[in-house]
Amino acid sequence: MVRVGLAGLGFMGGTHAQCHAAIPNAELAAVCDPEEDRRTKFADMYGATAYASLEEMLASDIDMVDICMPTYLHREAVEAAAAAKKHVLCEKPMALTPADCDAMIAAAQKAGVEFMTGQSSG
Repeated sequence: MVRVGLAGLGFMGGTHAQCHAAIPNAELAAVCDPEEDRRTKFADMYGATAYASLEEMLASDIDMVDICMPTYLHREAVEAAAAAKKHVLCEKPMALTPADCDAMIAAAQKAGVEFMTGQSSG
């Protein structure tokens, strides 16, 4: 069972939450968002623990983080998740600059965690 932490509970976060809930080998164990009403709603809906910050969630017993935050926050979030030894799925676009993308890849490689971006066709 993979224990998933979902960071960012806007439209795309909601889509990803539904997907994680439908995967037999996954458990949406934690959610985080700065907006209390969003995180409470998602926690109640999916039986997850709610966190106000990514840092708090990264300290919990999760295996991977799904980053659905605004793009300008992706690099910092991926680097923090990798440093916490969590595998990472990051929503597209990966980052704002090629240098940010390179730094994110380097952080995952250094930490020895899996890292991928969520791409969709069409």
